[in-house]
Amino acid sequence: DIVCSRAMLLLSGPPNHGEGSLAGPSRDPGWYGRQSSICSDSNVCVDLYAISPGRSIGCMAMLPLIRATGGQLMVYSSIEDCTLPQDLYRQAQRDQGYQGLLRIRCSPGFEVDTGFGCLREDDTYEQLYHITCCDAASSFSFDFKYTSASGLNSDPDVYPTVQAAYAYTCVVPSPNGDGSYDVQRRIRIETARLDVGRFSYEIMPTARPD
Repeated sequence: DIVCSRAMLLLSGPPNHGEGSLAGPSRDPGWYGRQSSICSDSNVCVDLYAISPGRSIGCMAMLPLIRATGGQLMVYSSIEDCTLPQDLYRQAQRDQGYQGLLRIRCSPGFEVDTGFGCLREDDTYEQLYHITCCDAASSFSFDFKYTSASGLNSDPDVYPTVQAAYAYTCVVPSPNGDGSYDVQRRIRIETARLDVGRFSYEIMPTARPD
């Protein structure tokens, strides 16, 4: 079975042919956004490497496709300063996780409101997110909200708790030492207890004045 496919787009100008063309009167910038869910569902990660010597290539229109699939965007200002060969090598050597499922669980009183990053919320199950591809440089953030007007539990001895469970597929060298590779399904679980500021003097030291 195919764990994940990786598509690398190498551009020196805006796409000018086919349905994804960004040139001419028939251009459709929203086409890349519509393709993002298709690629994410199919476990296709899309990277964009663009050499842009002083002209627009249309990276902003293609950005939703890259974000939704966990890809990366690299823009070079000139051929002379281009480090494309080195970047391609580093990308190929990087440890990565594919077909990721991230579940966020919260103790009573609050829940996830919005997730940010290269992830997609499941259409059926709440607080479950799909991550096509990620590595050590990937990051995600979440906003939380109260589930009732009364807020969190008033008991000072009960702390709000968040648990994140991340299941993913990775390709690792075989222990046989014959140069082959194995596909493994792994899971990581992290549980964190959160302190709650009950008084204003406990909150102010953590506030940013700007």
